[in-house]
Amino acid sequence: MLDHPENIRYPTPWYAGGGSGTFINAALLFHEPLSLAAGEKLRLRYRVLVHDGVWDRARVDAEHAQFISESA
Repeated sequence: MLDHPENIRYPTPWYAGGGSGTFINAALLFHEPLSLAAGEKLRLRYRVLVHDGVWDRARVDAEHAQFISESA
């Protein structure tokens, strides 16, 4: 999961749940509530990478840098 640095509250905490409905979700409201003014837009950008095997930190960092540059 890649979090864009322009997202509000970057870096965003994440949480996951198991059981009958396994999920992973950005926990944007984990530390505190968020209020938006009427008509205010909330734009969030994330990227999910699905791959085989284990990546080292350099490869993850390169993917994150590419994600940021593509959305500039």
